[in-house]
Amino acid sequence: MSSSVNTQLYKTVFFLCLTLTSVRAQLRPSKIGFSFVPQISQTYTKRGPTSNPMPTSTFAYRIGTDLEFKYRDSKIYLVTGLYYNNDLFKGRFEDTLITVSPPSKEPIEGDFRQSYSLIEVPIGLAINFETKKIIIKGDAGMLVGWSLGSSETFPVNNRIFKRTVRSKGLGDINNLRSYIGVGIGIPVKDRLYVLLQPNIMFNLSDALKRPVYASPSHSDNELFVNIRFGVFKTL
Repeated sequence: MSSSVNTQLYKTVFFLCLTLTSVRAQLRPSKIGFSFVPQISQTYTKRGPTSNPMPTSTFAYRIGTDLEFKYRDSKIYLVTGLYYNNDLFKGRFEDTLITVSPPSKEPIEGDFRQSYSLIEVPIGLAINFETKKIIIKGDAGMLVGWSLGSSETFPVNNRIFKRTVRSKGLGDINNLRSYIGVGIGIPVKDRLYVLLQPNIMFNLSDALKRPVYASPSHSDNELFVNIRFGVFKTL
């Protein structure tokens, strides 16, 4: 029985290696770029140390490199790259903290702050429609993130509560976002164009929840809108 399982495992691994080698042979580097992506708006429900929605001011941006691989002569591209992401959420809360032992209700209020510092790798697909004057570009995918030191700070019971979450290595993916966007590229030189692309992003997980989540903090999934300013060169 064990021999049969091992044989099947070897066949599966061999098939996967053969498939990856075949795909790799059909892919070639096509474009390399540099992007700056500031956030322009955000929807939120709960954020901070209470369950009540509250006004939140934000400042967020991503900056990094993009690399696209073309599959044969198609218009479909495999997208990856490397980004540094910084998000900052600030707001003021007022609520009641209920303690179990001894039973009591403690009014709490103050300012809270959540800061995210991430390394992100995009994994997605893009499609380009090119003419002599413009390039229409659409892409969608996932942003896989590792926390460099995401933290939150707020007062509870006359003391400052602060905690920081960092990734413990490449295997500790603690932030995921999905994205989709459509933009316009304008050629400025031979094989060089600038890109303006609005994007919608949606948090799938939160770097402050994983690997540790401490009540009473709240960080609901949220919808973000940003705009990508990029410079790309065709290889």
